[in-house]
Amino acid sequence: MLATRVPVYLGLISYGIYLWHWPVILVLDRVGVERPLTMMGLTVLIATGVAAASYHLLEMPIRSSRRLAAFRWPSVVVGVGTSALIAVTLVPAVLTSERRPLVTPDWPAAELAPTGKPKPVPADFDWKEADENHGPTRSCGPDDPEACTLVTRKGRHVLLLGDSQAQMLAPMFKRLARERGFRLSVNIVPGCPWQEKLTNGKQSPEYAEACRDARVGWYDETLPELDPDVVVIVTRARDDAKEWGGVIGHRGGREGSLRRLTRETSLATMRKITAATPGCWWSSTCRCRRRSSPTSA
Repeated sequence: MLATRVPVYLGLISYGIYLWHWPVILVLDRVGVERPLTMMGLTVLIATGVAAASYHLLEMPIRSSRRLAAFRWPSVVVGVGTSALIAVTLVPAVLTSERRPLVTPDWPAAELAPTGKPKPVPADFDWKEADENHGPTRSCGPDDPEACTLVTRKGRHVLLLGDSQAQMLAPMFKRLARERGFRLSVNIVPGCPWQEKLTNGKQSPEYAEACRDARVGWYDETLPELDPDVVVIVTRARDDAKEWGGVIGHRGGREGSLRRLTRETSLATMRKITAATPGCWWSSTCRCRRRSSPTSA
């Protein structure tokens, strides 16, 4: 079977497929392909096609060229020199470039700006600074709850809770706290589910330990010490079994579907949050309700 035409041909271009597959993956990642199976399928098709074209249009004409055969060593020197020149000049410039590819958005332009027209990115926009401009990673214990506080004011006390999604919004909350005069505290660990009993298998050991410290027992011991008026939870959704099945788990080892575990741990953690916040809790309809039925949160 391996001696038939298709396997033999794939063998001929296999090294080209190997060389081309990684640039293809980088391009697909930049244009927004996220699902592993989609990435794999497109990479196999595109890399194989490009390798076949490269084999017939570039590799074989060069290898079988009679003109180049008469200048074997000069050809080798030119080839190696060209590769070295590209490696020294072009590759570093591409890798350190602050420009990003323009991807056409899926939403209408009217949603990008109040005027209905998208605003152009300033020519002097610092992409590197924007990439490094994110909020803090911070938690605290019952002995030092002030370590969670970012802005100290005499107004209402707001707690921002979540993962890197909350981290991204932390600078905005800090500015609002200073402008509006409210106290701001945070409990933020990247990749860390806000639910006390959920774990994320994609986290590094360092962040997994920080996540455990920031969640397990925190709602019972530290949250009452902070005594916030409002708790804002900002987090990435991790209830899609296709993406997170087998990755998100229960700290106690409890089995069950991801949707069920997410619901149970969300309700259990929400009960602890509503018990620690005075007055009322906020539903998805943004209406203040009494804490008499926190399970419906």
